Amino acid sequence: MKRHIYLLFALLMCTFMACQKEVIDVRDFGRVTIDSISPGIGPAGTYIVVHGHNFTYLKADAKVHLNNAEVHIVTMSLDSMLLQIPQGAMTGKLEFNFNRKNQTGGYNYSGQIDSAATGPVFTVDASAIPKPMVMEVQPMHARVGGEITINGYNFKSGSCKIFFGDAEGTITEISNTQVKVKVPKITPDTIPMRVEQGAYVVPAGQFIVDETPTGVKEIFWASWGKVYKAVLDENGNPVMTVIYDESDNIGVYAAGLTVDKKNGRVYWLDINKVYYGSMDGSTTPTLVHTFPEAVMLSDIAFDSQDRLYVTAADLTWSGHNFIFRVNRDGTGVTELYNLADMLPVGIKIDESRGKLYWTEQTYMGTYEGSINGQAAQAPKVLFDTNDGIGAPTNLALDDTKIYIIDGGNNACFAGARDGSGTLEKLPVPAEFMGGVGDLEIDTGNQYLYWIVYDYTVNHGTLFRCKTDGTGLQRVIENVPEAYHLSIIL
Repeated sequence: MKRHIYLLFALLMCTFMACQKEVIDVRDFGRVTIDSISPGIGPAGTYIVVHGHNFTYLKADAKVHLNNAEVHIVTMSLDSMLLQIPQGAMTGKLEFNFNRKNQTGGYNYSGQIDSAATGPVFTVDASAIPKPMVMEVQPMHARVGGEITINGYNFKSGSCKIFFGDAEGTITEISNTQVKVKVPKITPDTIPMRVEQGAYVVPAGQFIVDETPTGVKEIFWASWGKVYKAVLDENGNPVMTVIYDESDNIGVYAAGLTVDKKNGRVYWLDINKVYYGSMDGSTTPTLVHTFPEAVMLSDIAFDSQDRLYVTAADLTWSGHNFIFRVNRDGTGVTELYNLADMLPVGIKIDESRGKLYWTEQTYMGTYEGSINGQAAQAPKVLFDTNDGIGAPTNLALDDTKIYIIDGGNNACFAGARDGSGTLEKLPVPAEFMGGVGDLEIDTGNQYLYWIVYDYTVNHGTLFRCKTDGTGLQRVIENVPEAYHLSIIL
């Protein structure tokens, strides 16, 4: 009886192994089929997509020919491949060969040596207009007059047209694999985008036509070693230039920057130095003042009497941090506040009320003081960790409210100017508030402005929103090396 059981068990195991082998063969590849090619006609150089089954993971293990001319394989997967028809090719059926033998096993292993298949006819016609392929549109939003890039294949100069709804965009550059086009004059909205070429109409996704930002015309910001300026055209599209850098025999630290429109000057910091230059970068930079080497400056503001206010930290960590005032010609340095171990960072002033406002990152608070210094008013805590703040970096002011950038929560809070009541977190997602070093406000149009810098891609975005946190917009994208900023209305 036991012998019969053993024989039955052996028979079942053999059957199982045979079935498993069949499953493995089918799973790993099985018979190659070619279902379709698109397009089926075009000149040499045309890119085509082949769909089918049981190809190979590795394009090195495949060969494709058209009348003995080898076809370039661009990409390969198990059920599709992208090919480019070579120069000198003639009309005929595409021939496919796949190497299935991989001695080390793995994805390409099935025990077969080769698998061949014949595909449909591809017609080589030098006068044919090929079907375009749209792979990517970057970005998928822009303002009127803004330029975007369409990446793909088979774009043909003189035949290719890009439409935003029913309005045709202006193509500025075109190659076989890329088109650059400017957004036509249309009403801000989300509209279908398409590529028309010869007899083909190819959808390119839903495109967002952004609103033109009102109010702000010029934007300045400081980075490591450079001072940048962007001028916005009538549609809100920026022209960015470097107005000062280290070739001007100056330093630039990625910290405070402010613009004195009345005198046509831009001021910036270099660790312990204050410089100024002209708003257009045409004049030689001037050193305003050098503070002691143990001092690191973090932000700067100015008043109508041509006086500058700077926050300063002691690099020796001896508990001596300050807010200084200095005349714009470098004279009359005054210590307004000795803040001991309080570490000041951002600063703004309200000259009409005779007030200073600053953020600090020892006790994580936002403070009010007097432009005349400690003797006139001791620092008054407006909001701190008890109000939900994590790490305040900078602030902005309007007539009734204070707006606080909080790096600890990647958020912006709004509260009463006198510190009464509670802080309100503006409804801006944290992903649009990370690493913000400065905050500016257009009080006339009620917009807040800030820059988010992404170190993974080495550029940033200048955002704005209404002072209630709604209406988030990208004002400038691909901002290089951005940190502190100032806006001119």
